[in-house]
Amino acid sequence: MRYLTRAAVGLTTGLLLLSGCSAIGGLIPGSGASSAPAASSAASDASSAPATSDSSGQSVQDACTALGNAMSEASTTMQTAMQDAGTDPEKAVKALQAFKDSLTEAATKIDNAEVKAQVQKVVDSLTKLIPLFQDGLSDPTKMADAVSAMSDFQTELSAFGTLCTG
Repeated sequence: MRYLTRAAVGLTTGLLLLSGCSAIGGLIPGSGASSAPAASSAASDASSAPATSDSSGQSVQDACTALGNAMSEASTTMQTAMQDAGTDPEKAVKALQAFKDSLTEAATKIDNAEVKAQVQKVVDSLTKLIPLFQDGLSDPTKMADAVSAMSDFQTELSAFGTLCTG
């Protein structure tokens, strides 16, 4: 019975995570979204992103495009893992961690202070989410905390999308 509960919790949370992360392709210009409509949306988003530069000289659009190029593979891997979260929740945890690590690495190459600050908020929300998600997998009564952290992650990801798409 405990295995069934864990699988159900993993599946439910995986679907929540997938809904939060599947939007990445449309939020990050240049992310190489796999479907044609999303790819054309990302391309139009990149052209409508604010072009203003900060004191670093890097525009928001350039910073977001650089992040999108760097994050394409990581987001695809994470989406695949989230689809399998019900049967392999640990794979989902590893994918979240890998996504966080990739985003952190990509952010080191960004000079625009505004974009860098928002990316750090996304990374911070993932840092909070990952252990709560792991706790929820081992104790379903703790899954509400993970769902709340997922909401925070989605909020920060949405704010990042708004910044990048104007």
